[in-house]
Amino acid sequence: MSYRWQIGQFLIYMGLIALILFFITDQVDDPYYLVFCSGVLIMILGGYIMWKSRSPAPSSGRFRMLHRNTKEKQHDKKKNEDE
Repeated sequence: MSYRWQIGQFLIYMGLIALILFFITDQVDDPYYLVFCSGVLIMILGGYIMWKSRSPAPSSGRFRMLHRNTKEKQHDKKKNEDE
């Protein structure tokens, strides 16, 4: 895992804590809307950072025989052109 992924997770957790604090203040009839807005923005930023730093999915290898055949054909074709 990269450090960006960990930073994104940290920001999401901080956003969740901010939202929990907002809901607590809402229960006592004194909602603090700045905490709500900052919590949502921090969560969005954390999700964006995690989304941008995700690693590509590993190849499933389902069509490796086809890919190998096409590579071999291209190599043979190139070889025949050189001769």
